[in-house]
This record gives sequence, structure tokens and C-alpha cells, in this order.
Amino acid sequence: MSVARFLTLLVPVAVGALIALGSTAQTVEVRVGPQAQHDEDSPHLPDAPTAWTVGDRIPVTIILTVPRTGPTPPEAAAIEWPWAPGATWGEAEVMTVFPAVGPLPMEGDPATVRYHQRLELAGFRPGEIPLPPVAIPLLPDGMVETPTEASLTVQATLEPPAEDPQPSGSRPLLALEWGAPFWWVNGALALLCLGLALGLLLRRQRAAVGGGIFGTDPLAVLEKILESLRTEPAAEPFHTRLSLALRGYLAARLTIPARESTTREITAETRRRLPPPVNARLSALLEECDGVKFSRRGADERGMAVRRQTAVETAKNVEEWWQRRRRSRPPQPGGGSSAGMTHG
Repeated sequence: MSVARFLTLLVPVAVGALIALGSTAQTVEVRVGPQAQHDEDSPHLPDAPTAWTVGDRIPVTIILTVPRTGPTPPEAAAIEWPWAPGATWGEAEVMTVFPAVGPLPMEGDPATVRYHQRLELAGFRPGEIPLPPVAIPLLPDGMVETPTEASLTVQATLEPPAEDPQPSGSRPLLALEWGAPFWWVNGALALLCLGLALGLLLRRQRAAVGGGIFGTDPLAVLEKILESLRTEPAAEPFHTRLSLALRGYLAARLTIPARESTTREITAETRRRLPPPVNARLSALLEECDGVKFSRRGADERGMAVRRQTAVETAKNVEEWWQRRRRSRPPQPGGGSSAGMTHG
């Protein structure tokens, strides 16, 4: 065979091989938005809007077309797709990566197969967000890149349709009626506050007049209580009753809330009224009672007798001071009683 004859037969074969190679070249297509929603070879997806705002999940489908490398092309799961949830593609964030689909046969081209990889991306700034080229490794070897013209379009806000000026599902705010339960609850709370205020007022009034048992002769009542303490052998009950008796006497004679006050509060009040020696003796006696009641200090029979006698003498000193103050005050017009002149 001559060289000319050989070249004549070789040229058609080479041309056919180049045409076949060109028809089975590796290509990648990126479909964004509605184009990614409807594809005859992909699972059906629900309809999505044609515009997205910041943070929306935008569907994206990558279609990889490659030559068939053998009777059994590799499965889509065997391809090392470069996307993973939480990763970024340019300035877009990959929110979801769905299982890849393939190999899918090409109609009319048995030498080519396709693979589909579906994603959901989100853009976090308005405007055009380019999706830069990404290399996809192929089996058994080789690599192909996504196209450079792919991008997402993210709007700052979405305007409602012109025929529906309010967002779908929104309604104007309605004024709610108070209703009967509201007034019942408020009425009960008002009565409760009124009862508390009345109870506090009565308590203050009882403290101001010194209680019922001391009557008009507080000193005589105090001496009777102190006399009954002679038969009390235990230190703590003795000092408790002694302190309460003194406080009741002071409340009745000086019209101060001594029963409800601490020792410090009582002496602060009596300091402005009683002579300093009397006030000092009274303060020391009340503090000694507190020490036995609260600090569990010990006390013998002799010490209890001394404190009982001190209480009697201190009360008589207060009574003498009160009588002098009473005589030094001029009578009130209209014959008023001297009970209102007990304040120093």
C-alpha cells in the first residue's frame, strides 16, 4: 500500500476520533434559582420565589457532564464533591448539601453521562454574589472547574405585590376589651390593700395607747407583773417576761411603739425624753434581757432578783419624770386631759 493511500484512509478516522472526543468533553453547568428547581433528571422540588433576600436559602444545582469511562460509570457518591454544610462558596454560605444523583444517561449520546449535585446557598449581603470556579476531582483521574459566570442575586428587601399592600397573613391590631375578670381581680387586690392598710393603722394605734392590760395606771400593772416573776426559776422565761413588761409600760406611759421596736429603737426614742441617768439604766436593763434571750447568757437567782428590783426602780423614775412634766404643762383650753401631753 502506498503512502498516499494510507493517508487517505487515516484522515477520516482521525477526524472522526476528534469529533467524538469533542462531543464527550467534560463540562460543568451551574443552575441557580428557578432553573435549579425544575429538571427532568432531578427529584421534584417545590416551587420557590424568583427573588431572594438576605439569609434566604437559594437552590443551586451543579450538572457535571463527563465521558463514559467504561461499561459501569462510577456512582455520584464516589465523586469528591467540594461542598459541605457550613463551608463557603465565595461569599455565599453552604446551608444544605443534598445527596448527589448519577450517573444519568444522556439522550442520544450513549458515550456521555451526567451527575447532579443539589445545594442550598445563602447570601448575607445584598447585591450580586459571584460563585468563583471550584475544582471537582474526577475518577479515575482528572479535574474540572465550575464556570466563572455563576452568581447569586440577593435583594436588600422584598416588596409586597402591588395588589396586596400588606404582607400575607397580617391583620390590623384590634383593641381588646378589659372584660369582667380584669375588674374582679383589680377589685380584690384593692380590697386586700385596704385591709392591710387598716390592719397596720390599728396596730399602730394599739401600740400608741400601750395595749389594754396596762390601762390608766401602767406602773401598778408593771409592779404586779414583776411581783409574779419571783416564782419564775428559769432564766430565759424570766427575762423574756421582764422585757415584755417593761416595753408594755413604756408604750402605755410614753405612747411609743415599744412592743414592736428593738432595744436600740426604744433607747433612741427615750433619749430625747428621759433624763440621761434614767435612760442609761433603762437601756442597760433591756440589753441584759436581750443577752439572756438571744445570746443564751446565764443568770443566777441573785442576778434575776437584782434585775427585777432595777426594773421597779427604773419604772418609778420614769413615773416621777412623767408626773413632773404633767404638772409643768399648763391646762389645755376646753378642759382637755393630760394624756395628750405625755410626749416630750
